[in-house]
Amino acid sequence: MVGIRVNRDIWVTLFFLGTTIVVYWIAAGEHFKIQAVANREFVAFVQANRPVLVDLRENPECSRLPLRYPQVLHWPFLQLVDRVEEFPLEEGRTYVLVCTDGNRARLIATQFAEIGRTVFYLQNGLWGLRQEELLLLEVPRGDSQGELK
Repeated sequence: MVGIRVNRDIWVTLFFLGTTIVVYWIAAGEHFKIQAVANREFVAFVQANRPVLVDLRENPECSRLPLRYPQVLHWPFLQLVDRVEEFPLEEGRTYVLVCTDGNRARLIATQFAEIGRTVFYLQNGLWGLRQEELLLLEVPRGDSQGELK
């Protein structure tokens, strides 16, 4: 009787491990479709690519920590989630999704990947940046390269 119980427990454990591996494999495949920008590389990425930052934060969050980068589009997460196909991505432009901690940006980037569009997201969100890094993003408003067309 004990042998049957041990045998069943082994099969249950193997089944659990097998399904867990499959779920992680699928999740890893989805994760690799999206492009992240690490916080330590963010300022250099912005300076090199001059992307459009898509701020997914809600209005109160934006007022607490405003972004003064000239190429910011404010699209709150709840207005964009499950409606990414309506977002006007301009061909040839680079877009970086930002939010407070990176979770909302990663979710929206995944939704863009599902419809075949590539956008980047700030991996650990704006909380992962130092104040000096945020200040480096400020470009004088008169800079013609910094304005959206």
